[in-house]
Amino acid sequence: MSFLADARFVRAYIALGLAAVVSYHWVPGNAAYWSIALYGALGVVVGALRLPRGDRLPWLFLAGGIALMVSGDIAWEIDAAIVGTPPTPNVSDAFYFLAYPLMAAALVLMTRRVSKGGIGTAIDSAIIALTFATVLWPALFATFAESGEQSLSARLTVGTYPCWDLLFLLLSVRIALTRAMHTRRMLLLIGAIALFFIGDLFWFDSVHTYALGDWMDFAWLGAYVGFGAAALHPSAISPEQTAPVTPFQRYLALGVPVALMPTAVVVEGIIGHEFTIVDGVLMSALLFLLVGRLGTVVRGLGQVQRELSEQNRLKDELISVVSHDLRTPLTSIMGYLELALAEDTDPDTGRRFLEVVQRNTGRLHRLVEDLLFVSRVHTGKEALDLAPVDVAELVRETVASARPSADAADVALDCDADEPAWVSGDAHRLAEVLENLVSNALKFTPPGGRVRVAASADDETVWLEVSDTGVGIADDDRRHLFDRFFRAAGTDGIPGAGLGLSIVKAIVDAHEGRIDVRSAVGAGTTFVVRLSVGPDGLPLSGDAASSLVRMA
Repeated sequence: MSFLADARFVRAYIALGLAAVVSYHWVPGNAAYWSIALYGALGVVVGALRLPRGDRLPWLFLAGGIALMVSGDIAWEIDAAIVGTPPTPNVSDAFYFLAYPLMAAALVLMTRRVSKGGIGTAIDSAIIALTFATVLWPALFATFAESGEQSLSARLTVGTYPCWDLLFLLLSVRIALTRAMHTRRMLLLIGAIALFFIGDLFWFDSVHTYALGDWMDFAWLGAYVGFGAAALHPSAISPEQTAPVTPFQRYLALGVPVALMPTAVVVEGIIGHEFTIVDGVLMSALLFLLVGRLGTVVRGLGQVQRELSEQNRLKDELISVVSHDLRTPLTSIMGYLELALAEDTDPDTGRRFLEVVQRNTGRLHRLVEDLLFVSRVHTGKEALDLAPVDVAELVRETVASARPSADAADVALDCDADEPAWVSGDAHRLAEVLENLVSNALKFTPPGGRVRVAASADDETVWLEVSDTGVGIADDDRRHLFDRFFRAAGTDGIPGAGLGLSIVKAIVDAHEGRIDVRSAVGAGTTFVVRLSVGPDGLPLSGDAASSLVRMA
């Protein structure tokens, strides 16, 4: 049945359905109407069966709703043939009362799959739907609610149907406020809902004069064919299409209720409807939501302004840090190269100069690598190379590499990592975590101090701990410790670009771990990293730590 995935099949289905709808103008009748409606339901069922099993339920609900609508029409005709014009409510209403909730459930499920706009999108949808309710109340709803010619049960029965249509409208608006509307399938679905909505509204206005073949029949039949075409269409919803539309488009959509609110007053004046408490409640609720939404927009603009200010601050810090950290080694490189190339420089002295150049080149390379790594992490493009890793072994190697620096600084460096501690992780990146933490501890611990590096594990967690007896970190600085380019107070003159701890945090987050810090000014600092254990050195199950997460 691969031909069902061909767009040409969908076009043929639509063409045949529209031809049947047009022909209904010349041969109106129950059989023709029911056949076209069931043609739409069949298209929905076939389209649903073509979808993955997890995506079928909403469309099957929709097909069931159409089938119940047709069953209600048939029940009405049978009832009319037996007793004449059926009273309201009647047997057909039982079918309709099942059909509308089933169709609403279908739209709810579809909305949950494609709309992830959050509370803002939900409020925007409610505002637009409530606007239509405000406009339509005096023209339609009030006709049933205030009609003294019908029984209360009849008025409640007929007046319930527009409420379902407004729910359809609300759900449609929520879908429309996502990028899913860019797909043909969603456009067909929304178009079908709009036709169904229009057919219902004009039927409510002519409920006592309706006759088979009236033009609202064409709206309903077009809706049924549209539902079938939407289910059959091969276009799929990609993850990025479940995101909300741009803020400008969303706020532009709110221009609809702002423009329609005066329309409600005009409509009431035209039809001579007196202002009632229901009108007041509807308009008050609408105004409340609009004011609340305006407050949300203002807060959002404030948040954007703060984020832009923070980005501008980070840009200035980046320029300052890079300028300083690049200028110093570059100046040294240029000076020593000039000395090495001097004619009176002997080979041994020139070699020493070149060794200084090599060290400064390595310093530049590390800075550029750190900047590139932060950039890749921030854009979500840095991936981990997962494998079983003994963190205790990494600790021992890191301590061994750092011991000459510790001896030169007259700082005792202890290692407590005797037992294996296996995780599923990237050995290179985890080693980078340890190197950054140990390097920081040595830099900020005065001579005669002590740095301790430990690794331990239980059945579920591996702990890495780097503690020192250094200068400590103030409470105000601790809140920004993992921010990019942040340098704590009192670190002037100590080499560093303020990237080390932000890189550490990104790597730990990537492994779905956690890093905590305890510190007191003058008493030292302790960093504790927690990682999920890998049993017997085997990688953890699932997709944990498959890629670096974005830095907060």
